[in-house]
Amino acid sequence: MRGSCQGGLHSFVLLCVMGFLLLEKPPVTDAEIDMLRNGITTVGKTFRVVCTVIGERFVGWFDVNGQQVTVIPEPDELPDDKYYLLIRGNSYTLVIQNVVVADGGNYTCRGEKTVKEFTLYVEFFVTQFPPDQSLFVGKAEIIQCSADGYPKPTFKWYKNRKLINLSDPRFTRLSNGSLLIDPVHELDRDEYICLIEQLGADTDQGTNLREEKKVIQVTVHGPPRINLEKSSSSTLYSFVGNPSPVTIKCLWWGYPVPDIGIKKDNKELPSEDVQTVPPRLEATVTVQSDEDFTTYTCHATNVYGSASYDVAINKAGKPSPPTNITFVTTCDHLTVSWNEPQSDGGLPLTHYTIELKDAGNSLDVVYVGVQTTRFTFTNQEGVRPRTQYDVTLQAYNQLNDGNKGESDVMSAYCPPRGSFNITNTETWLNSTSFILKWTRPPLDGGDPVLIYDIEYSKADANGKFVHWNSRKGIGDQEYNVTGLRGGSRYEFRVFVSNVAGRKREPARKEFNVYSGVGGGPDPGTAITPTQPVLVYDISVNCTSSYMQVDFALKSSYLDVETFRFENKSCGPLTVSSTRVSMRTPLDACGTTSRQSEESMIYFNKVVAETKDQKTVYVVEFPFSCTYNRQDTIGIPSFQPRKKITFFEEGYGNFSFEMGLYQSAEYLKPYDVSEYPVTIDPFGQLYCQAKLETSDPDLILRADLCVATPTMDPSHSVRYKFIENGCPTDNGTDYTHTLTDTQRFQLVPFRWIANYTVVYLHCYVIVCHKEGNSRCNKGCQPSDLRRERSAGDEEEHRITLGPVMLRKTLQPQSSNVFEDPVGKSTNGSSFPLWVIILLICGTLVGVGLILIGSVQLYWLMAVKSQNGEATDGGRHSEEMELFCSENV
Repeated sequence: MRGSCQGGLHSFVLLCVMGFLLLEKPPVTDAEIDMLRNGITTVGKTFRVVCTVIGERFVGWFDVNGQQVTVIPEPDELPDDKYYLLIRGNSYTLVIQNVVVADGGNYTCRGEKTVKEFTLYVEFFVTQFPPDQSLFVGKAEIIQCSADGYPKPTFKWYKNRKLINLSDPRFTRLSNGSLLIDPVHELDRDEYICLIEQLGADTDQGTNLREEKKVIQVTVHGPPRINLEKSSSSTLYSFVGNPSPVTIKCLWWGYPVPDIGIKKDNKELPSEDVQTVPPRLEATVTVQSDEDFTTYTCHATNVYGSASYDVAINKAGKPSPPTNITFVTTCDHLTVSWNEPQSDGGLPLTHYTIELKDAGNSLDVVYVGVQTTRFTFTNQEGVRPRTQYDVTLQAYNQLNDGNKGESDVMSAYCPPRGSFNITNTETWLNSTSFILKWTRPPLDGGDPVLIYDIEYSKADANGKFVHWNSRKGIGDQEYNVTGLRGGSRYEFRVFVSNVAGRKREPARKEFNVYSGVGGGPDPGTAITPTQPVLVYDISVNCTSSYMQVDFALKSSYLDVETFRFENKSCGPLTVSSTRVSMRTPLDACGTTSRQSEESMIYFNKVVAETKDQKTVYVVEFPFSCTYNRQDTIGIPSFQPRKKITFFEEGYGNFSFEMGLYQSAEYLKPYDVSEYPVTIDPFGQLYCQAKLETSDPDLILRADLCVATPTMDPSHSVRYKFIENGCPTDNGTDYTHTLTDTQRFQLVPFRWIANYTVVYLHCYVIVCHKEGNSRCNKGCQPSDLRRERSAGDEEEHRITLGPVMLRKTLQPQSSNVFEDPVGKSTNGSSFPLWVIILLICGTLVGVGLILIGSVQLYWLMAVKSQNGEATDGGRHSEEMELFCSENV
């Protein structure tokens, strides 16, 4: 049984190997013909090439035109045919007699099974090359240089060892290699090199057949012609008695080199005044009288003709005015700039003068050199704010002062300058009110309308003035101060400003109020509210056709008449003193959109102004609506990065800013266009609240922060994550700092189950750094047991959101079927013999496993008892049958 199974397996393996060998029939190659691939010869020579045919029948040689060579001479015969064959054994020699350029090309040696080609190169030879060539100016002329060979040679032209740019329309390389110049110029006279190349190193033959340089000396003939670029201008200037003579230069073209000279009134100038090195002439003329103001004629003559060139010496005149006069002004500086005159009057300029005038009176005259084209007048030269000035510029040459150029300019405004004082002489007051008076600064900066701002502060327990109150936009030089507290010391500061800005140093003075006087409010202490004071409340409603924003106004700080959308033409839907409603379609009023695979997001903002008559603040409320593609009702987004400006007595003007950031570094906040912000189920949010104020003494505290599933901070589903300045659980990271910026991190969706949207609401307060304020107390864990207590500071609420829960993707099944046929179309299919070999190898491996199993079973059967022999024989028959069927 073992022998039969193994024998069948061996036969099967032998059959697989034989099939593999039959499939692997080697491909046909060109190894049966041995022959060179190419050869080189020259015109007039006889060339031979041998083709050795091995293991197949020789068919014949074929020439460059595809014609078979049939001439086979006798052993003692010398034929005169162009092509013939010599045969020796299995070698067949092609003979090409008296080679010409047309014999270059591909020849074919054919066997019964294979074909090989031989390429014959014919070395080029120069057909046309005169070493000295003459051209004539103004005509189309050819510099001859040509050659022939196989393959055709190439040509490059050099002039004075530099490659000629054939993109110049005057130069054309002809088909035979010669160079056409049209038209010829005198400058074309030079040494030219014609570089001839054949089979350069960049060809697939990999070798240079030949390279040759031909040097050609080119002469350009023509009549005399003046070279204007290197000759004197046709008009020169001087004056009688000028110690510097006038120099006349004339340089001539033309070949042969012309005879040259210069005449005055048809008479040659004296030789001592003329220097000639043909074709160059240089004459000097000393102007001694008016007779020397005349025309001088340079002349030249050669075999092709004559030419002349006139130069006139005229009396020098005045320079023209400077051009392009411009100004740059400040309140006490005036800078004037200019360009040189269009005419220098015939003589080189020597200097400029700049005169500054005020109402016709000369303030200053400045002399500057000809290299200078800018000058600055300052208050030392009399420049004052907001004053009209006349500026006169004049250029001078060696003989004359030039014509004047004039322009006027207005200087800029300056902030007020000079000392001014508070004029009250009584500094101890027996009343809680008095009239503060002050003087006007001596210099108003050019703006007669001055505005004054008052700041005052009560000394604290340490005698320092820390908390300042302000009254702005006072047009008079006095102000009625009220509400002082008896037994207190105050400092008053008066600032003055105009259209150009504020004077840096104020007028200041201290005042004392006698004890027991008055009992009004302390201007250094804030008013204590009984409940949080909100300037506004906002809600956003997203429908399938429009977005609506509703404002519930808690004060009159915002001007209801100024509410609008991004597009100024879109105003409120309804307006009252306490409520403003805004509505915009999804495609109007400046609304923009962004889409993704799952949603469409629409963005806009509401813009309004404050009612402050002295300083109007522009307030922006960006918002957005997100619509899932399957829904018709959207999710509103609101990001108050530009918050309303508040005013609190004792704190001045300030504003809030709150935003979500993309990382714990707090470098890049999410823009309103990126809302709603999407995070994972346990993703972190990074939030920052910031106070914006010019007072460095003010700080911010996040007192209470809650998360809700809507924009309503009082929603029934409400989680407090900061209370009394303290984080309420381990999921919130917040440490209060005595700064104007507070940061905290939180995981919002761990508290609010079954919701996919979260809004954040924070109540913040503003305090002074010094004193016993709620900001200075920081986190007070003992306060967590009580709901909330009213402090001395106003609370302001900021709403931010929404934040959306990111949908988790369903994992794809791992049982992915890849079609092997489809893969094979990508060029990754296997040859048939590889597939057969893999199948055979697999079957052999399975057979060996089966043999091992049979042997194991047989050993177990031998050890069994005699009574079990019958069963063992039955099992052996079954196993043998299994082996034969599977192998």
